[in-house]
Formats: sequence, C-alpha cells, structure tokens
Amino acid sequence: MNDSRRRAQSAISLCAMLSMPILKFAAGADNKVVMLDMYRAMAKSDIGQYPLENDNLASLAGVLKYLANVVREEGQDANREGRSKGIDTVIRTRVKVKNPSFDLDNAAQYKRLHTDFGPYAVFDYGQSVNEELDVVYSHEAGNWVGIQAAPDWGSLFEKREPSFWFSLGGFCPNLPWKPMPLKDKSGAVLYSTPRCDKANKKDLCEAKGTTDKPDAKCLKDASEKPILSGLCADGADSDNETPEKDPTGEATCAYTYGKPVSVDLDDLVEIQKQECGGGRPCKDWADFRANCDDPNLKRVFSKDGTIVSAVSPVDGKPFCVEYSIHPDCVESCSGKCPYLDSREDVEYEIGLPYWKGRCSDKSNQKRVEKLGFALGLAKAEEAHEIVHEDVLKAATTCLVEGSNICTPNIFDDKNSVGGPYCSRAYSGVCWLCYIPGSVNLPSDAAEYGVCPFDILSHPDYKDAPSPVCSSKKASEGCCLYTNTCDGTDDPAEASLDADGLALMQKKCFTEKSSTPMLTFMNRYVASKNPAWMVESKDKQAIDKAYGFWRNSFLTIDFADFSEAAEGLAIEYKVTSTSKPETTTTTVEPGKPGGAQPWVVAVILIGVIVLATACYFFVVFSKRQQVTLPPPEQDVLELRAGAV
Repeated sequence: MNDSRRRAQSAISLCAMLSMPILKFAAGADNKVVMLDMYRAMAKSDIGQYPLENDNLASLAGVLKYLANVVREEGQDANREGRSKGIDTVIRTRVKVKNPSFDLDNAAQYKRLHTDFGPYAVFDYGQSVNEELDVVYSHEAGNWVGIQAAPDWGSLFEKREPSFWFSLGGFCPNLPWKPMPLKDKSGAVLYSTPRCDKANKKDLCEAKGTTDKPDAKCLKDASEKPILSGLCADGADSDNETPEKDPTGEATCAYTYGKPVSVDLDDLVEIQKQECGGGRPCKDWADFRANCDDPNLKRVFSKDGTIVSAVSPVDGKPFCVEYSIHPDCVESCSGKCPYLDSREDVEYEIGLPYWKGRCSDKSNQKRVEKLGFALGLAKAEEAHEIVHEDVLKAATTCLVEGSNICTPNIFDDKNSVGGPYCSRAYSGVCWLCYIPGSVNLPSDAAEYGVCPFDILSHPDYKDAPSPVCSSKKASEGCCLYTNTCDGTDDPAEASLDADGLALMQKKCFTEKSSTPMLTFMNRYVASKNPAWMVESKDKQAIDKAYGFWRNSFLTIDFADFSEAAEGLAIEYKVTSTSKPETTTTTVEPGKPGGAQPWVVAVILIGVIVLATACYFFVVFSKRQQVTLPPPEQDVLELRAGAV
C-alpha cells in the first residue's frame, strides 16, 4: 500500500463525514450510550493513581502501533534504564460514551466523527495542544470524547483492521497539570509543552489548579465558569470492569469508565524466555538489557544500515536490544524496505520474536491478537475477535437519524450497491466498510474497509436490501455475504480451487475454528500425492491455516495457498505387523488410498451370496446320501457294526 493510500485511509471517515453538512451532534439527550474498550500504554505504578481525563487512549491496534514505534524502538539513549517514558504496562479500560450536543454551523471540521465522537485533542501533560479547539471547549457543548484514525508510522495494518486514538476531555484543558517548563534541581529545562513556548509568545505555562481553585487562565464556558471535566461525577468505577453508571450526555458527563485490566510488557514479549547470566531466565527488561546471553541480541543497526555491536558509549559495556530495524524501514515500510524484507540473505531486523515482522500485515495481526488475548479477549487468537464479546453482543447501532453515512446506497427497491455500511467489529467504533464483488460499488469503496461476513445480519441491516453480486463465484467475495455462492462449503467436498478456498474462509468464520481449512488443506495435498497429508495438530500447520481466514473476506492467490499447503505436507507412515510375510499399511479414514464404501459393500454382498450357495449345496448333498441305497456289502457291514 503506498503512502497516499495510507493517508487516504487515515482520513477517509473524516473526509466522508465533513462533506455532509447534516452531520452534527444531536441534542445530548438523544445520543446513544456507546460502550467500547480503550487501551493505554503506561507505567504500572501510575495505574489508578490519576483519573482518566485530559488523556489520550487508543484502540487495541492503535496502542500496539504506539508501542511498536515509540516504546520498543532502539536508537534512543543507549544508557536508558527502562523503556521509553517508563512504559512497562498496557491497560484495557471499558468506557461508556455519550457525547453532548454539537451545533457549530461555522466550524464544519468539528462535526460528528464515526457517528459517536467529537474532534480529537492531543494532550501533553494534561494540556490540549490544539489551540483551535479552545473555541469548541468554550462553546456550550462543554467537554467531549474525541477520535481520530491513528497515524500509520510505517507499520502496516490492513484496511480491514483500522486503528484509532481517543481523547478524554477534562477540567481546564488549555493548561498543564504542572507548571511548565519542567526543570531539574540545577534549574536546567527538562521539558516544556508546545503551548508554553515563550520564544513564540505562548505563555500558557501555569498549572491548571483544581476545580475548587482553578487558575485564572483556565478556559471558561458561556457563563464564565471554568470548563469542567467530561468525566461524570463518580464515573470512575474501581470495582467493576464495566462501569455501572451511564453518561448522560451533559456537558460535564460525557463518559464513565471501569476497572482496568492490565498486562506487563515483559510478559507480553516473553522476556522471561530469554536466558540471562549464564542460563537462568531473565527477570525483567532491565535484567535482559544488561545480562542476556544471546550474542545475536547484542547488536544494533547503525545509521548507515550496517550492523554493529550494541555497546554503551559511556562505560563500553555491551547491552541487549529488544528491537532494532534497518534505517530504511524506520520511517516507512515502503521504499527500499519491502526489498530488504523479501531477501533471505539480508537481515533487516534484530530483536525479540514478538516484535519481528514489523512490515508484515500478518505479523502485525498476530501481535494485535496476542495482546488482546493477554488483556482478556478470549477469542482473539482462535477466532480473530479483537473486540470483547460484551461489546459485540451490545450490537449498538451505527445509524444516526437524519444521516446516510452508514446507509448503503439503494439503486432500486430491492438492491443496494454493496456499501457504505458501518461495523463495530474491529474496535467498537463505527467504521465504513463495503462488500467486495458487489455491482455498482461506490466510487470510493476501495478506501473503505472490508465488512465482516455477518454485516447483513446485524440489526442495522438485517431488513435492508441485499447487494447484487457480480457473480456466484465465492472467490469474488460478495456471494459469501448473501449466501448465494455456487458449490458446497463442506471441507470434505469443496472444490480444490480459489472458490473452494473462499468458501472455507466463510466456514471458518462461522465455526470460529480453523478445522475446515485444515481439512481442505489435507484434501488438497492428497490430490497432489495420495501419500501426502497435513498433520492437523502441528503448530505450523495450525498457524498457516489460521492465516488464511479472518472475520472478513480475504483476496488470496490460490498459488500462495498451494505453496503453503505443499510445504506442510508429510508422507503417510507405514507400519509392519510381527508376521514376516504380512505387511499392513495404516491409512487414515477418508484419505486417498483408503477403501471406498461402495467397494466394501459389493465385496460383502458377494461373500454373503457365496456363503448361501455353499450352504444349500451341502444340505442338498446330505439329502442325496440318505435316499440312495448303499451297496449290499456296505449294508451288511453297517448292520454288523450296529450289533
């Protein structure tokens, strides 16, 4: 995917919605309560210490992008004692959102985003970096929850898996939590926020204070009172994962949140599986950094792309790196990076296995799912479900009265054009998607995501006209959504071609299992060589099968599937009995080489007929012996024997 397409994806929802002047926040009382999970990378010691307000959080894929590009990246201070910004933990927090009313006729850029959210604000030490949003905070709308598509940062994530950042508006958003700039004991400046830049005559440097004693420079609403938090009173529920309280949609009650679930980054990347100090398990990141045994991890990429020893410039001691990547791939996975990735003789990454494959969409997907599973998403690694089942079951509508943003275009009374639809299946956020293979697709459909297979059964669309498919070929996608494809989805009988493979995608999604794909693989390799099979319990085979389906249609080159399947094939094992003249070949039922049922039936019938004939022959012979008179001599002998 080129840079322009990635930028287009990041902006698609915003651009689509800005072009529709009817989209404004309705009155807060009319908005729906939306429940979704938000994620944050942070220091473990800070969990629960401060309320989540004037903060930025992310979707699951969004927080992984942040970790991948800000936290894990080598090239930072070689003498650091921890990961960037002290981050060692990721949390998942259940948030309920009901934004207040918006009615900014002269500020079209602040209209409703993704049907439920307001404009995104970047917070730095609790201070909004976006000066242009001050007018929005000062408006009668008060505070809100904002959203934007997460920046790409060079990590490839396919369009069907979008990622987002969220902003939770808080008290006095224009001022920082602490006075700026931050200084050390000697008075040297350590850090300052962008809005405390005296060189450019920006002097919002005072701490915001408290709601009881706010600073005089705090933004004020129409009644000249300081802007209060969008977090509802008693909205931080420390006892329940799902907050009991619902937001009201008032200016001071836009969201509530529940008890967080957390995972330690060291556990996520399995740092304890690395050996330190001569063979013992590494304790944590710091222990790994200083004492890991693996010499391959004591290397790093230099600025010119060569690999050099990872050595501290201060004391000359070697250290181990969590991850380092070739400089051509630091900013983007385009350009020279795909060339490096495609060459087996070129090493372009160094680091722990969890982080390897930065420029692989499949590797990124596996990372997202592993992080989701670690944070309590039970089906993340077995069914590609990266949204909690509680959020999915809520089935909150994406439709907004008076808007057609999530309504497919209808070209007659019975049929739609395959989009745009909206789905929460990727992050809990309404995301524009389309059904591939539909006729008369919207001209910008290529910039949408691909809808999940069950989009037409969602309450929003179950009574809507179905799209017209360009064909009944499963490999074109559309008929999988409308259940009108030619062929069977029985993995034991499906055609061994691209259409059969596509039918297996839908079958795996329906059953939430890779078993149909493994069966299909087995049949395919057996068709190439009757002695071949794919071991269904082999981890590599399971991973490969899992990678050939998701919760939406994948366009897959059948040659790629063939190559992968044949690469997994092994031969049947032949075992011998203890009798030297007899050899028994063990063949699994249903595999090529096994006896067919009709053959067995014919043989069995033949045996029965033959046995019946033999029986009547023997009986008839005995009857003939009784009726025929024996020779006289034999009769006398019999009589004598009887005496």
